[in-house]
Amino acid sequence: MLEAGKLAAMNSKTSIIMAIAILLAAGPTASATGSGDTPVPDSYRISPSGSQISFHAKATFMKIVGVFHDWHADLHIPSGNVEDASLSLEIQAESVKTGSGVKDKEVKGSKFFDVENHPTIRFVSTRVLGGKDSGSYLMEGDLTLRGVTKPVSVMLTWQPDNNGDHRLRGDCEFNRREFGMVHNVPFNKVADKVGVVFDFDVSAGTAASSVPPGGDRSAGLASGIRSGN
Repeated sequence: MLEAGKLAAMNSKTSIIMAIAILLAAGPTASATGSGDTPVPDSYRISPSGSQISFHAKATFMKIVGVFHDWHADLHIPSGNVEDASLSLEIQAESVKTGSGVKDKEVKGSKFFDVENHPTIRFVSTRVLGGKDSGSYLMEGDLTLRGVTKPVSVMLTWQPDNNGDHRLRGDCEFNRREFGMVHNVPFNKVADKVGVVFDFDVSAGTAASSVPPGGDRSAGLASGIRSGN
């Protein structure tokens, strides 16, 4: 009985040693993504220091250009596929600057952005379609301005830059009268069509990006478009 017990114990130890040897010979287990694969990020960070949001409109005497200096953006691109991207923007209308105190007062007033009653401008994408050219896309979404929400289309370009990040540029246009902006500046008729441009410096990382009040984003604009004094 004793000899049989010793034999069983020896057989058990031998089995364990053999199992360990087999595992060591097989090598490390491959990960789900495969050896050498680089995970594709879902969330992206928009760098405030290299990004802008602006609007522009033609007028009788001079084109009006405004820069928003306080905004927040969330960008997600699942699996790196831009056609699956989602973008949301929240802009503080009070932060707009045109380079002219008189123009600032007009565009912030009740005839235009009406910042006192409608302090926030929002855009939320609904879908993205591929364009004809590489890196070009059409983003559809909802623009909320002065308490009115209307669908808009944004022409997108997504291009790599020299430092390994990407540039995301969007251009869209809306009819200001559809949002209740039906008045004009005295002696300087403003066109009904208003263009909006965002130009973002994008890198992999945290999706939410903000330009806080006081961050200078007007340096690239001749007359001084997610920011500054």
